[in-house]
Amino acid sequence: MNCRRCEFSQREPKHYNSKPEWNLPPQFQFWAKNKFPCKKDVYYTMYQLNPTRWVEPNVVFVSLRPSTGHIPSISDIIFANALIKHGLAKERFNMDGDRFVYYETYVLVTDLICCRGPAKEMVEARHVEACIGHFIKQLEILKEYYGKIPKIIAIGKSITEPKLKLESVKKYLQEVGTKVIGTVPHYGRQKNPEEYIKKFDEALNKNRITFKSVDFGHLRNIT
Repeated sequence: MNCRRCEFSQREPKHYNSKPEWNLPPQFQFWAKNKFPCKKDVYYTMYQLNPTRWVEPNVVFVSLRPSTGHIPSISDIIFANALIKHGLAKERFNMDGDRFVYYETYVLVTDLICCRGPAKEMVEARHVEACIGHFIKQLEILKEYYGKIPKIIAIGKSITEPKLKLESVKKYLQEVGTKVIGTVPHYGRQKNPEEYIKKFDEALNKNRITFKSVDFGHLRNIT
């Protein structure tokens, strides 16, 4: 909340397409605060990790940054259905305390940088380099839980993958023992679920990535 690593954390977009009642700092805009018919205050989250099951290969899906458009968008839902098809997520659509959860995932879906930033402002290498420590910390938390660092599947060949392949970023990834093992199409501006899921499947097949559940008994809880 007090981040000063780059200007994205301090520059709040002039208009919020999701139209919530904002009382949160800009970097937490993905957790949209709004009124809900049966509760006073609700925080919305699109994908909530529930690590009660281990999916092999152990991966994280990484997009570039939180959405600068509607929260949630039809694109978010289309991506969720691609995960559901592969047993990586399930529909939730209910309350979890003060949070309304759309989808529960068995793999982490996260962003390379944390702050939403102005919609029309391009993400540059310096923004990624400033924020990479937060991303690495997420990987280390998962290692504490699963016993090993997850590999990365980039979301967006022309959007996220080039930023993950920056020499400065690759250095960090190599130090913690991970790498990009594949790329799936970005879900932004997607309109046709069947067409997107087909492209998603083709990308996984191209990288020979298939998922299966494995025994959870030997895994440790995060302390």
